Amino acid sequence: MKLKEFRLRFRAWQNKSINYTVKKKGVHHCANCGHDFEGNLCPICGQSVGDGRITWKWLAYSFINIWTGDSRSLPYSIFQLMLRPGHFIGEYISGHRQVSSPPVNMLFGIAVIYAIIMHLFGIEPEPFTAKDSDLKVFITAINWLNNNPGWGAIAMTIFLTIPTWFLFRYSPRHPRHTIPEGISIQVFMSSLMLICLLFKAIHPAFIFLIPLYYYITYRQLFGYNFWGTSWRLMACFVVWAYAFIMLVVATILLKIPEMDNSFSVGKIIIMYILYFLTLIIPIAAVLFIGLWICKRGERRREQKTQ
Repeated sequence: MKLKEFRLRFRAWQNKSINYTVKKKGVHHCANCGHDFEGNLCPICGQSVGDGRITWKWLAYSFINIWTGDSRSLPYSIFQLMLRPGHFIGEYISGHRQVSSPPVNMLFGIAVIYAIIMHLFGIEPEPFTAKDSDLKVFITAINWLNNNPGWGAIAMTIFLTIPTWFLFRYSPRHPRHTIPEGISIQVFMSSLMLICLLFKAIHPAFIFLIPLYYYITYRQLFGYNFWGTSWRLMACFVVWAYAFIMLVVATILLKIPEMDNSFSVGKIIIMYILYFLTLIIPIAAVLFIGLWICKRGERRREQKTQ
């Protein structure tokens, strides 16, 4: 098969939504409540048509499906998330809940797998150190997140929720997505980040998978072209990086009044006001300019369709 033909078939598979089919046609007798029904699930108690006597196949299936529910198994969800991430997440936030293990469950399931693999291969995260005692609290927090990958992944991605909401607000696909949907998107991205970190543990060069997966996911999910996805995603990461740097600055500012007794209450208040203005104004400028550009893009698309 030629490479171009394979790529086209793979993209067609990525764009294809998951269809549900009846496992066994005809009338079935529920082994749990005794009700006769048609379809895959009993309408009375919800038990699957295939549930009956325990067999080796059922036993293997129950171990594989960490969170049961037909296609809601963790291996199936990881497979979909890695090969068609944007389409998979888009289906979930659009209401196709049965296609996926719940995102939070998936994240902590992957975190457990991550911890087990790291332990089996004797790979331990390198602790962060700092000579400056003023950063002790900050470094302690970073090391805790590093040793707790599930929470660490959420902490690193959840701050992208607001920038994503602003800069992809008027996207061709999934326009006007809500903040709760944005949180779900970032929880899925946390799972992808953990998977990428597993590859990074094999070789540091695999760190490139994190920005690559963000680009692929956002392009599939929101439907912008290469440049439209790239500049919006870069703006999201700029806002995230700036907020992270300002968080480090905050840990230093908190120590200044203790080190310098000459600081009066008025000076402290002015210092904190200037800090919040320095934090908020650049972030707000980037987000609202991006929102204005996105709104104009939506108007142009509407004019073309009229």
